Amino acid sequence: MSHPISYFITKLTAPPVQWLFFRRKTYYEDRNEKNRFLKGGVLYVSNHKSFWDYICYFFLVYFHKLRPVVSDLIYRKNPVLRFLLNMCGAIVVGKNELDLSFVERCVELLRKGKKIVIFPEAHFIHDGNIRDFSPSFAKIALEADVPIVPLYIDGNYSFFHRTRVMVGKKIYPDDICASSNNEEVEKLRETVQDKVIYLQDICSRRSKTPLFSFPFFMMDFGRINAKWLFAPIFRTKVHFDKSVKPYGIKREGPIILACNHRYFLDSVVIINAFWRRRLWILIAKEIYGEEGKHRLRKSLLKSGGGIKIDREAMDIEAIKKCCDTLEKGRALLVFPEGHLTHDGDLSPLKDGVSMISSRTTTPILPLYICTAKKLTSKRHLYVGDLIPPSGKGMAEIKKGSETINEKLHGLRELALKEGNEHE
Repeated sequence: MSHPISYFITKLTAPPVQWLFFRRKTYYEDRNEKNRFLKGGVLYVSNHKSFWDYICYFFLVYFHKLRPVVSDLIYRKNPVLRFLLNMCGAIVVGKNELDLSFVERCVELLRKGKKIVIFPEAHFIHDGNIRDFSPSFAKIALEADVPIVPLYIDGNYSFFHRTRVMVGKKIYPDDICASSNNEEVEKLRETVQDKVIYLQDICSRRSKTPLFSFPFFMMDFGRINAKWLFAPIFRTKVHFDKSVKPYGIKREGPIILACNHRYFLDSVVIINAFWRRRLWILIAKEIYGEEGKHRLRKSLLKSGGGIKIDREAMDIEAIKKCCDTLEKGRALLVFPEGHLTHDGDLSPLKDGVSMISSRTTTPILPLYICTAKKLTSKRHLYVGDLIPPSGKGMAEIKKGSETINEKLHGLRELALKEGNEHE
Protein backbone atom coordinates (compact mmCIF):
# COMPACT_ATOMS: atom_id res chain seq x y z
CA MET A 1 0.00 0.00 0.00
CA SER A 2 1.40 3.39 -1.00
CA HIS A 3 1.21 6.56 1.14
CA PRO A 4 1.08 9.49 -1.33
CA ILE A 5 0.86 12.26 1.29
CA SER A 6 3.83 10.93 3.28
CA TYR A 7 5.73 10.41 0.05
CA PHE A 8 5.11 14.01 -1.03
CA ILE A 9 6.15 15.41 2.37
CA THR A 10 9.33 13.32 2.36
CA LYS A 11 10.27 14.42 -1.14
CA LEU A 12 9.73 18.01 -0.08
CA THR A 13 11.60 18.01 3.24
CA ALA A 14 14.26 15.27 3.04
CA PRO A 15 16.69 16.53 0.32
CA PRO A 16 18.87 18.57 2.74
CA VAL A 17 19.12 15.62 5.13
CA GLN A 18 19.97 13.11 2.40
CA TRP A 19 22.54 15.51 0.95
CA LEU A 20 24.32 15.76 4.31
CA PHE A 21 24.48 11.99 4.66
CA PHE A 22 24.92 10.80 1.05
CA ARG A 23 26.32 13.93 -0.67
CA ARG A 24 25.54 12.04 -3.84
CA LYS A 25 27.67 12.70 -6.90
CA THR A 26 26.00 11.54 -10.10
CA TYR A 27 27.93 10.81 -13.28
CA TYR A 28 26.41 10.19 -16.71
CA GLU A 29 27.83 8.00 -19.43
CA ASP A 30 26.17 10.35 -21.93
CA ARG A 31 25.43 13.85 -20.62
CA ASN A 32 23.01 14.44 -23.51
CA GLU A 33 20.72 11.77 -22.04
CA LYS A 34 20.79 13.34 -18.59
CA ASN A 35 17.11 14.38 -18.65
CA ARG A 36 15.68 12.49 -21.61
CA PHE A 37 15.52 9.01 -20.06
CA LEU A 38 12.74 10.02 -17.63
CA LYS A 39 9.83 9.84 -20.10
CA GLY A 40 7.50 6.83 -19.99
CA GLY A 41 8.12 3.49 -18.33
CA VAL A 42 11.76 2.79 -17.46
CA LEU A 43 13.40 -0.18 -15.76
CA TYR A 44 16.51 0.77 -13.79
CA VAL A 45 18.95 -2.09 -13.17
CA SER A 46 21.62 -1.66 -10.50
CA ASN A 47 24.22 -3.50 -8.45
CA HIS A 48 23.42 -3.79 -4.75
CA LYS A 49 25.65 -2.69 -1.85
CA SER A 50 23.33 -1.78 1.03
CA PHE A 51 19.79 -1.04 2.14
CA TRP A 52 20.69 2.63 1.67
CA ASP A 53 20.69 2.01 -2.10
CA TYR A 54 16.88 2.23 -1.98
CA ILE A 55 16.99 5.60 -0.23
CA CYS A 56 19.69 7.00 -2.49
CA TYR A 57 17.79 6.09 -5.66
CA PHE A 58 14.66 7.56 -4.06
CA PHE A 59 16.25 10.99 -4.73
CA LEU A 60 17.97 10.12 -8.02
CA VAL A 61 14.76 10.51 -10.02
CA TYR A 62 13.47 13.34 -7.88
CA PHE A 63 10.40 14.41 -9.89
CA HIS A 64 9.15 10.86 -10.44
CA LYS A 65 8.18 8.03 -8.15
CA LEU A 66 10.75 5.26 -8.36
CA ARG A 67 9.43 1.94 -7.09
CA PRO A 68 12.03 -0.53 -5.74
CA VAL A 69 11.78 -4.31 -6.04
CA VAL A 70 12.66 -5.67 -2.58
CA SER A 71 12.92 -9.04 -0.90
CA ASP A 72 10.22 -9.90 1.65
CA LEU A 73 13.07 -10.50 4.14
CA ILE A 74 13.90 -6.79 3.94
CA TYR A 75 10.26 -5.77 3.78
CA ARG A 76 9.31 -7.57 7.00
CA LYS A 77 12.42 -6.59 8.95
CA ASN A 78 10.69 -3.94 11.08
CA PRO A 79 7.51 -1.79 10.96
CA VAL A 80 9.31 1.49 10.26
CA LEU A 81 11.17 0.01 7.31
CA ARG A 82 7.97 -1.53 6.02
CA PHE A 83 6.23 1.86 6.23
CA LEU A 84 9.04 3.55 4.26
CA LEU A 85 8.97 0.88 1.57
CA ASN A 86 5.19 1.10 1.33
CA MET A 87 5.55 4.85 0.96
CA CYS A 88 7.81 4.27 -2.03
CA GLY A 89 5.38 1.77 -3.54
CA ALA A 90 7.81 -1.14 -3.15
CA ILE A 91 7.20 -4.36 -5.07
CA VAL A 92 7.81 -7.30 -2.74
CA VAL A 93 9.45 -10.50 -3.97
CA GLY A 94 8.78 -13.68 -2.00
CA LYS A 95 11.76 -15.69 -0.78
CA ASN A 96 10.41 -18.66 -2.72
CA GLU A 97 12.33 -18.60 -6.02
CA LEU A 98 9.31 -20.09 -7.85
CA ASP A 99 7.18 -17.07 -6.93
CA LEU A 100 7.28 -14.95 -10.09
CA SER A 101 4.15 -12.91 -9.38
CA PHE A 102 6.30 -9.79 -9.05
CA VAL A 103 7.16 -10.08 -12.77
CA GLU A 104 3.53 -9.54 -13.78
CA ARG A 105 3.23 -6.65 -11.33
CA CYS A 106 6.35 -4.96 -12.72
CA VAL A 107 5.20 -5.42 -16.31
CA GLU A 108 1.81 -3.91 -15.47
CA LEU A 109 3.34 -0.83 -13.82
CA LEU A 110 5.92 -0.29 -16.56
CA ARG A 111 3.23 -0.37 -19.24
CA LYS A 112 1.48 2.41 -17.31
CA GLY A 113 4.62 4.55 -17.57
CA LYS A 114 5.96 3.94 -14.03
CA LYS A 115 9.62 3.78 -13.02
CA ILE A 116 11.03 0.68 -11.32
CA VAL A 117 14.49 -0.07 -9.93
CA ILE A 118 15.55 -3.69 -9.56
CA PHE A 119 18.67 -5.25 -8.02
CA PRO A 120 19.23 -8.53 -9.92
CA GLU A 121 22.10 -9.66 -7.67
CA ALA A 122 19.28 -10.39 -5.17
CA HIS A 123 21.37 -9.67 -2.05
CA PHE A 124 23.91 -7.18 -0.67
CA ILE A 125 27.45 -7.47 -2.08
CA HIS A 126 30.07 -5.85 0.16
CA ASP A 127 33.36 -6.96 -1.43
CA GLY A 128 33.25 -4.55 -4.40
CA ASN A 129 32.64 -7.26 -7.01
CA ILE A 130 29.49 -7.67 -9.10
CA ARG A 131 27.76 -11.06 -8.94
CA ASP A 132 25.82 -12.74 -11.75
CA PHE A 133 22.48 -11.06 -12.43
CA SER A 134 19.19 -12.97 -12.29
CA PRO A 135 17.48 -12.96 -15.73
CA SER A 136 14.09 -11.86 -14.35
CA PHE A 137 14.74 -8.17 -15.15
CA ALA A 138 15.38 -9.07 -18.82
CA LYS A 139 12.04 -10.91 -19.04
CA ILE A 140 10.28 -7.92 -17.47
CA ALA A 141 11.84 -5.44 -19.92
CA LEU A 142 11.00 -7.62 -22.93
CA GLU A 143 7.39 -8.18 -21.88
CA ALA A 144 6.78 -4.53 -20.99
CA ASP A 145 8.74 -3.28 -24.02
CA VAL A 146 10.52 -0.56 -22.03
CA PRO A 147 14.15 0.63 -22.06
CA ILE A 148 16.65 -0.43 -19.42
CA VAL A 149 18.82 2.17 -17.71
CA PRO A 150 21.89 0.50 -16.11
CA LEU A 151 23.12 2.03 -12.86
CA TYR A 152 26.20 1.59 -10.70
CA ILE A 153 26.42 2.77 -7.08
CA ASP A 154 29.65 2.60 -5.05
CA GLY A 155 27.92 2.21 -1.66
CA ASN A 156 30.09 4.70 0.29
CA TYR A 157 27.55 5.75 2.91
CA SER A 158 29.19 7.82 5.63
CA PHE A 159 29.84 11.40 6.64
CA PHE A 160 33.44 11.07 5.41
CA HIS A 161 32.68 9.94 1.83
CA ARG A 162 30.47 10.90 -1.06
CA THR A 163 28.11 8.36 -2.55
CA ARG A 164 28.78 8.05 -6.28
CA VAL A 165 26.26 6.90 -8.85
CA MET A 166 27.00 6.22 -12.52
CA VAL A 167 24.05 6.36 -14.94
CA GLY A 168 24.50 4.48 -18.21
CA LYS A 169 22.89 4.96 -21.61
CA LYS A 170 19.46 3.49 -22.22
CA ILE A 171 19.45 -0.05 -23.55
CA TYR A 172 16.50 -0.99 -25.76
CA PRO A 173 15.74 -4.73 -25.57
CA ASP A 174 14.53 -4.81 -29.18
CA ASP A 175 18.01 -3.76 -30.35
CA ILE A 176 19.52 -6.86 -28.73
CA CYS A 177 16.79 -9.51 -28.74
CA ALA A 178 14.96 -10.76 -31.83
CA SER A 179 12.50 -12.75 -29.65
CA SER A 180 11.78 -13.53 -26.01
CA ASN A 181 13.16 -17.09 -25.89
CA ASN A 182 15.64 -18.14 -23.20
CA GLU A 183 18.72 -17.61 -25.37
CA GLU A 184 17.73 -14.03 -26.18
CA VAL A 185 16.88 -13.33 -22.54
CA GLU A 186 20.32 -14.60 -21.50
CA LYS A 187 21.92 -12.41 -24.16
CA LEU A 188 20.15 -9.32 -22.79
CA ARG A 189 21.09 -10.28 -19.22
CA GLU A 190 24.78 -10.53 -20.12
CA THR A 191 24.69 -7.24 -22.03
CA VAL A 192 23.24 -5.32 -19.08
CA GLN A 193 25.56 -6.98 -16.56
CA ASP A 194 28.60 -6.14 -18.70
CA LYS A 195 27.37 -2.56 -18.93
CA VAL A 196 27.08 -2.25 -15.12
CA ILE A 197 30.63 -3.64 -14.75
CA TYR A 198 31.79 -1.09 -17.34
CA LEU A 199 30.07 1.70 -15.38
CA GLN A 200 31.86 0.50 -12.25
CA ASP A 201 35.21 0.98 -13.98
CA ILE A 202 34.24 4.39 -15.38
CA CYS A 203 32.96 5.55 -11.98
CA SER A 204 36.19 4.48 -10.27
CA ARG A 205 38.24 6.45 -12.80
CA ARG A 206 36.15 9.60 -12.46
CA SER A 207 35.96 9.63 -8.69
CA LYS A 208 38.71 11.44 -6.83
CA THR A 209 40.44 10.79 -3.54
CA PRO A 210 39.58 13.67 -1.15
CA LEU A 211 42.57 15.79 -0.21
CA PHE A 212 42.03 15.16 3.49
CA SER A 213 39.92 12.70 5.46
CA PHE A 214 40.02 12.28 9.23
CA PRO A 215 40.11 8.42 9.26
CA PHE A 216 43.31 8.60 7.14
CA PHE A 217 44.89 11.53 8.96
CA MET A 218 48.49 10.22 8.93
CA MET A 219 48.36 9.08 5.30
CA ASP A 220 46.93 12.38 4.10
CA PHE A 221 49.36 14.35 6.27
CA GLY A 222 52.24 12.34 4.77
CA ARG A 223 51.22 12.63 1.13
CA ILE A 224 50.50 16.36 1.41
CA ASN A 225 53.89 16.96 3.01
CA ALA A 226 55.58 14.73 0.43
CA LYS A 227 54.14 16.91 -2.30
CA TRP A 228 54.56 20.37 -0.82
CA LEU A 229 57.06 20.29 2.06
CA PHE A 230 59.59 17.80 0.65
CA ALA A 231 59.05 18.71 -3.01
CA PRO A 232 62.16 20.95 -3.16
CA ILE A 233 64.29 18.05 -1.84
CA PHE A 234 62.64 15.14 -3.62
CA ARG A 235 62.03 16.83 -6.95
CA THR A 236 60.46 14.24 -9.22
CA LYS A 237 59.96 14.23 -12.97
CA VAL A 238 57.55 11.57 -14.23
CA HIS A 239 58.13 10.05 -17.68
CA PHE A 240 55.46 8.05 -19.48
CA ASP A 241 55.91 5.43 -22.14
CA LYS A 242 54.73 6.87 -25.49
CA SER A 243 51.84 4.37 -25.53
CA VAL A 244 50.73 5.38 -22.02
CA LYS A 245 48.64 8.38 -21.05
CA PRO A 246 48.99 9.93 -17.58
CA TYR A 247 45.85 8.10 -16.42
CA GLY A 248 48.08 5.82 -14.38
CA ILE A 249 48.68 8.40 -11.66
CA LYS A 250 45.10 9.69 -11.63
CA ARG A 251 43.45 6.28 -11.86
CA GLU A 252 41.06 5.25 -9.09
CA GLY A 253 40.17 1.72 -8.14
CA PRO A 254 42.50 -1.13 -7.14
CA ILE A 255 46.00 -1.03 -8.59
CA ILE A 256 49.44 -2.42 -7.70
CA LEU A 257 52.49 -0.20 -8.17
CA ALA A 258 55.56 -2.40 -8.74
CA CYS A 259 58.83 -0.49 -8.52
CA ASN A 260 62.55 -1.19 -8.37
CA HIS A 261 64.25 -0.34 -5.06
CA ARG A 262 67.36 1.86 -4.95
CA TYR A 263 67.10 3.93 -1.79
CA PHE A 264 65.36 3.77 1.55
CA LEU A 265 63.34 6.88 0.63
CA ASP A 266 62.05 5.56 -2.70
CA SER A 267 58.56 5.41 -1.20
CA VAL A 268 58.70 9.17 -0.50
CA VAL A 269 59.56 9.81 -4.16
CA ILE A 270 56.61 7.71 -5.32
CA ILE A 271 54.22 9.31 -2.81
CA ASN A 272 55.41 12.67 -4.16
CA ALA A 273 54.48 11.60 -7.72
CA PHE A 274 51.27 9.79 -6.76
CA TRP A 275 50.18 12.27 -4.09
CA ARG A 276 46.62 12.38 -5.47
CA ARG A 277 46.06 8.88 -4.05
CA ARG A 278 46.60 7.19 -0.72
CA LEU A 279 49.23 4.47 -1.06
CA TRP A 280 49.43 1.39 1.13
CA ILE A 281 53.06 0.18 1.19
CA LEU A 282 54.46 -3.31 1.76
CA ILE A 283 57.31 -2.87 4.30
CA ALA A 284 59.83 -5.43 5.58
CA LYS A 285 59.38 -6.38 9.22
CA GLU A 286 63.00 -5.34 9.93
CA ILE A 287 61.96 -1.71 9.40
CA TYR A 288 59.39 -2.05 12.17
CA GLY A 289 62.07 -3.12 14.64
CA GLU A 290 62.12 -5.80 17.30
CA GLU A 291 59.01 -7.10 19.01
CA GLY A 292 58.01 -5.04 22.04
CA LYS A 293 60.17 -2.08 21.02
CA HIS A 294 59.86 1.04 18.84
CA ARG A 295 56.13 1.34 19.49
CA LEU A 296 55.94 4.90 18.18
CA ARG A 297 57.64 3.91 14.90
CA LYS A 298 55.31 0.93 14.46
CA SER A 299 52.27 3.09 15.13
CA LEU A 300 53.38 5.71 12.58
CA LEU A 301 54.13 3.08 9.93
CA LYS A 302 50.80 1.36 10.44
CA SER A 303 48.73 4.55 10.44
CA GLY A 304 50.71 5.72 7.41
CA GLY A 305 49.58 2.74 5.33
CA GLY A 306 52.39 0.29 6.04
CA ILE A 307 51.78 -3.47 5.76
CA LYS A 308 54.42 -5.55 7.54
CA ILE A 309 55.80 -8.60 5.74
CA ASP A 310 58.36 -11.24 6.62
CA ARG A 311 60.61 -11.54 3.56
CA GLU A 312 62.21 -14.78 4.74
CA ALA A 313 58.97 -16.79 4.86
CA MET A 314 55.64 -17.19 3.09
CA ASP A 315 53.83 -14.52 5.09
CA ILE A 316 50.18 -15.50 4.57
CA GLU A 317 48.89 -12.79 6.89
CA ALA A 318 50.66 -10.03 4.92
CA ILE A 319 49.36 -11.43 1.61
CA LYS A 320 45.83 -11.50 3.02
CA LYS A 321 46.14 -7.87 4.14
CA CYS A 322 47.35 -6.89 0.66
CA CYS A 323 44.39 -8.68 -0.94
CA ASP A 324 41.96 -7.02 1.48
CA THR A 325 43.48 -3.63 0.67
CA LEU A 326 43.04 -4.12 -3.07
CA GLU A 327 39.51 -5.50 -2.71
CA LYS A 328 38.58 -2.20 -1.06
CA GLY A 329 39.65 -0.38 -4.24
CA ARG A 330 42.94 0.96 -2.87
CA ALA A 331 46.44 1.37 -4.30
CA LEU A 332 49.28 -0.87 -3.11
CA LEU A 333 52.99 -0.07 -3.52
CA VAL A 334 55.34 -3.07 -3.66
CA PHE A 335 59.09 -3.40 -4.27
CA PRO A 336 59.21 -6.89 -5.84
CA GLU A 337 63.03 -7.13 -5.63
CA GLY A 338 62.57 -7.51 -1.88
CA HIS A 339 65.67 -5.49 -0.93
CA LEU A 340 67.74 -2.44 -1.86
CA THR A 341 69.97 -2.66 -4.95
CA HIS A 342 72.75 -0.06 -4.89
CA ASP A 343 74.69 -1.35 -7.92
CA GLY A 344 72.18 0.07 -10.43
CA ASP A 345 71.10 -3.32 -11.75
CA LEU A 346 67.76 -5.08 -11.26
CA SER A 347 67.65 -8.11 -8.96
CA PRO A 348 65.43 -11.12 -9.77
CA LEU A 349 61.84 -10.40 -8.76
CA LYS A 350 59.85 -12.37 -6.23
CA ASP A 351 56.52 -13.90 -7.31
CA GLY A 352 54.46 -12.24 -4.55
CA VAL A 353 53.31 -9.30 -6.69
CA SER A 354 52.08 -11.52 -9.51
CA MET A 355 50.35 -13.84 -7.04
CA ILE A 356 48.51 -10.98 -5.28
CA SER A 357 47.53 -9.55 -8.66
CA SER A 358 46.12 -12.88 -9.83
CA ARG A 359 44.18 -13.47 -6.62
CA THR A 360 42.52 -10.05 -6.71
CA THR A 361 42.42 -9.62 -10.53
CA THR A 362 44.22 -6.30 -10.09
CA PRO A 363 46.36 -4.69 -12.83
CA ILE A 364 49.99 -3.84 -12.16
CA LEU A 365 51.61 -0.50 -12.99
CA PRO A 366 55.40 -0.91 -13.42
CA LEU A 367 57.62 1.94 -12.18
CA TYR A 368 61.34 2.55 -12.50
CA ILE A 369 63.29 5.04 -10.33
CA CYS A 370 66.58 6.23 -11.76
CA THR A 371 69.74 6.67 -9.73
CA ALA A 372 70.15 10.17 -8.27
CA LYS A 373 73.62 11.74 -8.31
CA LYS A 374 73.06 13.34 -4.89
CA LEU A 375 70.33 13.88 -2.34
CA THR A 376 69.01 17.10 -3.87
CA SER A 377 69.20 15.89 -7.50
CA LYS A 378 66.01 15.59 -9.50
CA ARG A 379 64.54 12.08 -9.43
CA HIS A 380 63.38 10.57 -12.71
CA LEU A 381 60.46 8.16 -12.42
CA TYR A 382 59.43 6.11 -15.47
CA VAL A 383 55.87 4.77 -15.68
CA GLY A 384 55.13 1.80 -17.92
CA ASP A 385 51.95 0.39 -19.41
CA LEU A 386 49.43 -1.44 -17.24
CA ILE A 387 50.04 -5.18 -16.93
CA PRO A 388 46.82 -7.24 -16.73
CA PRO A 389 46.55 -9.82 -13.92
CA SER A 390 47.84 -13.29 -14.68
CA GLY A 391 46.06 -16.59 -14.16
CA LYS A 392 46.01 -18.33 -10.78
CA GLY A 393 48.23 -21.29 -11.68
CA MET A 394 51.86 -21.32 -10.56
CA ALA A 395 53.13 -21.39 -14.14
CA GLU A 396 50.99 -18.35 -15.00
CA ILE A 397 52.13 -16.51 -11.85
CA LYS A 398 55.78 -17.17 -12.82
CA LYS A 399 55.06 -15.88 -16.30
CA GLY A 400 53.45 -12.78 -14.77
CA SER A 401 56.61 -12.11 -12.76
CA GLU A 402 58.66 -12.45 -15.94
CA THR A 403 56.40 -9.90 -17.65
CA ILE A 404 56.92 -7.42 -14.79
CA ASN A 405 60.68 -8.03 -15.00
CA GLU A 406 60.67 -7.39 -18.77
CA LYS A 407 58.68 -4.17 -18.31
CA LEU A 408 61.08 -2.86 -15.65
CA HIS A 409 64.11 -3.68 -17.82
CA GLY A 410 62.39 -1.93 -20.73
CA LEU A 411 61.88 1.19 -18.62
CA ARG A 412 65.52 1.05 -17.51
CA GLU A 413 66.70 0.87 -21.13
CA LEU A 414 64.49 3.84 -21.96
CA ALA A 415 66.00 5.80 -19.06
CA LEU A 416 69.54 4.93 -20.28
CA LYS A 417 68.64 5.99 -23.80
CA GLU A 418 67.34 9.37 -22.60
CA GLY A 419 70.38 9.92 -20.37
CA ASN A 420 68.52 9.91 -17.07
CA GLU A 421 70.02 6.65 -15.76
CA HIS A 422 73.70 6.15 -15.07
CA GLU A 423 75.47 2.79 -15.42
